[in-house]
Amino acid sequence: MKSFYNPEYVIEITEKRFAAYSVAYNLVMNKYAILMLFYSGISVSLTPMVRQVIQSSLPGIVWLLSFIVFISLFVGSVIMAIFFLQPVGDVFLPDPEAYHIELRKSKERDTPPNEIPLIQEIDRKLINEYLEDMEKSMKDLERIFNKKKSLYANSFFLVVFSMPAFIICLFLYLLNK
Repeated sequence: MKSFYNPEYVIEITEKRFAAYSVAYNLVMNKYAILMLFYSGISVSLTPMVRQVIQSSLPGIVWLLSFIVFISLFVGSVIMAIFFLQPVGDVFLPDPEAYHIELRKSKERDTPPNEIPLIQEIDRKLINEYLEDMEKSMKDLERIFNKKKSLYANSFFLVVFSMPAFIICLFLYLLNK
């Protein structure tokens, strides 16, 4: 078993975790097509049903209650889907070149003139800073992924739970027509 005291190992597993979360994030974002199938199917018959509500030619209280339940759940699902699609800032792992060139030179300059910069000490500081920035990026990606996953799940369940009320409304609308 590799040691967590070995910075190279920690960097390696963090990069693997980051790649896994990136793939999972893309898979969640690709599920929007499923929601669009529901929204497209519902939208086709939504206009005539809304027109019937506006014209007050309601076939009864069951239809009206079903319609209110359906619209509430459907609108909630659409709102969640909008938040789901809302762009977020890109999260990237820190660029190693910045640590290798810029930060290293900065650390060497910061060494007092009467001291000889210890390469091992500077290297340890650079690795620690790089690991801290990697963990920050990892936590940001994990937070964004969990938020998107939750928004998709909420949107999906709301649209699925709206389907029975929608089917009742559609059935009663077709009977009244």
